[in-house]
Amino acid sequence: MKRPLFDIIKGDNKFKILIVDDKTDNIEVAASALAPEGFTLLFAQSGADCLRIAEKEQPDLILLDIMMPEMDGVETCRILKENPATAHIAVIFLTAKIDDETLSNSFAAGGDDYISKPFSSTSLLARVYNQLRIIYKREALIQAQERLANAEKDQLLGLLAGGIAHDFNNQLNGIMGFSDLIKDRTTDDKIIRLADLITECGERCATLTNNLLAFAGKGKYQMTQINISSLLKNTVGNVLSKYPHVQLVMNNVATSTTIVGDNTQISSVFEAVIINALEAMSKDSGGILTIDISDWDMVVPKVAHVVKHPGDSNFLEIKVSDTGIGISEEDIVHVFEPFFTTKDLSSGGGMSLAAANGIVDNHGGAIYIQSIEGKGTAVIILLPVDNNIQDSVVESKDKTFEDNSEQDCVLVIDDNKMSRILLEDIITNQSYKVFTASNGADGLDIFKQFKNKIKTVFLDYIMPQMSGEEVLRHLLELDDKARVYMISGYKSEQDVKELMDIGAKGFIKKPFKCQEILEII
Repeated sequence: MKRPLFDIIKGDNKFKILIVDDKTDNIEVAASALAPEGFTLLFAQSGADCLRIAEKEQPDLILLDIMMPEMDGVETCRILKENPATAHIAVIFLTAKIDDETLSNSFAAGGDDYISKPFSSTSLLARVYNQLRIIYKREALIQAQERLANAEKDQLLGLLAGGIAHDFNNQLNGIMGFSDLIKDRTTDDKIIRLADLITECGERCATLTNNLLAFAGKGKYQMTQINISSLLKNTVGNVLSKYPHVQLVMNNVATSTTIVGDNTQISSVFEAVIINALEAMSKDSGGILTIDISDWDMVVPKVAHVVKHPGDSNFLEIKVSDTGIGISEEDIVHVFEPFFTTKDLSSGGGMSLAAANGIVDNHGGAIYIQSIEGKGTAVIILLPVDNNIQDSVVESKDKTFEDNSEQDCVLVIDDNKMSRILLEDIITNQSYKVFTASNGADGLDIFKQFKNKIKTVFLDYIMPQMSGEEVLRHLLELDDKARVYMISGYKSEQDVKELMDIGAKGFIKKPFKCQEILEII
């Protein structure tokens, strides 16, 4: 009668009920009522056996007789509730003694309900299902609270990541930009080599910042159509040569392998997952890397560690499997946490899967992992095939402006001193006059005075007092044809699209290369 609800609650894991009574006949009566309902039944004939079985088997519910020799049911219940390992188990007393004192002592010991003997199958089932319903609702409430706490934690981490990325990318912008300028203005090979090393270090730092943003679910910049099959082949081809001991198997049975997403970020997800799989297989024993592309069958295996359950969308499933060392039960619940790694800390890493999870989630997908220690690992990535996100232009080059006379001016509005100096140096070297402003109000004053000469504006998105978006709107009110390019250390694809809708001509991500600025002016 009530089983469908609890089939949903427990799935294939049947509820466990422990029946405790010193008389075999009483146990048989209760068991005959419960067995047809599909419960897993356990039995004990003393308080001591009850305590031992309860701690080992962890039943969902205990039917506990009060009147037993040596240790009665009330004392047994009290000990159960004092033990942290069994305190959560619901207890229904079975008793023929229902005086006020007995009932008061029973509930004081931690009992949840009671059934008076003799009882009918109907009344027993009603009480049992009522307790199971309470258990289910309590567990659902706990899970909801955990999800809320995780959501708040992720939001705080996102704000932290965004703040770090903004400040960090401002500094990287100066480091990498001035390094480019040094290379452009010297013919000394040693100096060029040193500048190249500075640029290389800056690029590594930029990758770390992007990983941090990806973990926080931020940082999509350019949404385009991606052929996942081709991207996977390219990714594998780039890294497999370093692992000659691994055999590759690729299977593609998907109806379509085209999605809409950020090509660079999706590529970094595949690279992280594939490299982890390759590194899990030793040179001595070899191994097989299997990549399966298919239409998702809407089933998440119960043994999988799931970060977030996917919805019922039309997903493309990419499964990357290895025959490596696998992951222990203790470690698998932590693999998507930032900076968690089972590798030697000197090898770096620790952000790759956390970043991959952030990227996949930011694309409306899901990622989960299956592993058996010693027998290999499979990472399953789900990406929506019917993603309706529109392509956005990161940088729109307006070719209508080609007048490079010295009368043409460029306005740089950025609160970061290094960014202003770098942009001024790059642009001045192209024979333009450059105005700079450290805040939106000063920038608007300059634009009002020289708007007929200012051909391009480079505008930082995140500034104190007046945001870049506010300044953009004011600039376009002054001149609806103003060529304004937004600059930022990070913004989401949706934010970029909104800026383009307002009237920005393009978006430049810090740290940028000098060539990006030169192509615009």
